[in-house]
Amino acid sequence: MKKFQQLAIPYIVWACIMLLLPMLLIAFYSIIQQGNSIVHFKLTLDNYVRFFTDKDFLLILWRSLWIAIKTTIICLLIGYPIAYFISKNSPKVQQILVLAITLPTWINMLVRTYAWIGILSSDGIISSFLGLFGIHTELLYNPAGIGCKEVCMLKEAYSMNTRFSSGNIENLEAEKEIQKEAVSYEHA
Repeated sequence: MKKFQQLAIPYIVWACIMLLLPMLLIAFYSIIQQGNSIVHFKLTLDNYVRFFTDKDFLLILWRSLWIAIKTTIICLLIGYPIAYFISKNSPKVQQILVLAITLPTWINMLVRTYAWIGILSSDGIISSFLGLFGIHTELLYNPAGIGCKEVCMLKEAYSMNTRFSSGNIENLEAEKEIQKEAVSYEHA
């Protein structure tokens, strides 16, 4: 185990440099005034005051949160049945299905973005399919397109499949019963 912990050290250093340091710099720049010299910094909370008092910033914040909430709900609604289906198959089939879900994440982000443009554009696959049913909608460059991209990634299905595969569904149902009994016992 000691050898394994030593192998993790380069990753921890890399994560601190590439992830933590930029976040700290952004937080630092958010509390200083523009035009500071390298030696002297003037701390201020004016940026936060402006952000939380400007109607445009608040509107953007609200839209972003609303898209995130809707996307999360849709991911759960789509991912849960898929994860349940995967967990009910044999281990060999599970491996193939999990591979089918994770395979798109191996593709370069730029290639993936252009693929989504082709899929979600007005003459793309999804719009053409919906057009067969008389539904004409623009899925690109709007909140539905952003949510659709995240939903179609099926990350939620992968993470829930791990939960399902770690134990029997019957164990999950038994766990729910125990929780119900504990709650009813507390209220009695």
